[in-house]
Amino acid sequence: MSSMNSTRKDQHKFTTPPWKETYKKRCLENMRKNRVSFLNRFRMPKRSDVISVVQEVMTEEWNVLRKSHTTLPSCSELMFDTDNEEITYLNSIVEEVELSLREEEKSLLELYFTDYEKDLCNTIDQLLSDSDLICPLCQRNPLMMNKGVVLCACGLRVNTEQDAVTISYIKQSLEQTMATHNNSCEETANFVVEDMFGTNHLLMVCEACDFMDIII
Repeated sequence: MSSMNSTRKDQHKFTTPPWKETYKKRCLENMRKNRVSFLNRFRMPKRSDVISVVQEVMTEEWNVLRKSHTTLPSCSELMFDTDNEEITYLNSIVEEVELSLREEEKSLLELYFTDYEKDLCNTIDQLLSDSDLICPLCQRNPLMMNKGVVLCACGLRVNTEQDAVTISYIKQSLEQTMATHNNSCEETANFVVEDMFGTNHLLMVCEACDFMDIII
């Protein structure tokens, strides 16, 4: 308790620097301005890229701030010169800014997941509409059946004559495969046509989680 009181007294020796709000504002603006880049890094497999983005922004803006406030210590001095009272006080300011950035990070991620869920629902609604089954490959034209061959104007062609496949069956297969993938992965899967054993098949694949399943 005495050491805590001592720390508070030490911090009271210093007045709030005029650049504090400027630094905080620049860091927040940096994250918002580069939110697309931030979210793209979040989608990458390495979680460390996301963890480091806040520190990266803070370091970048700190270096910019030092150009107009030349007496400020470097980032390395902030990290290692912890016995210095002024450094300790500056670190408390930096930590306060970091908390604000973490909240901004949380808001960006919540926005990403909200948009992702909307896009996913729209895609499923389009693919599984009652009137037509939109081609999963091009996601524009309706699939057609002709003598057991699944066709699309985009060039998709899968011969299902021997399997007696119907449009209704393809809808059900899409629903089940999407549900299986989405239960364990948040990334968007893609559709491809591959030759397997001398016959074309429509596959759903996801590079992020190595998911693959045959639709037809």
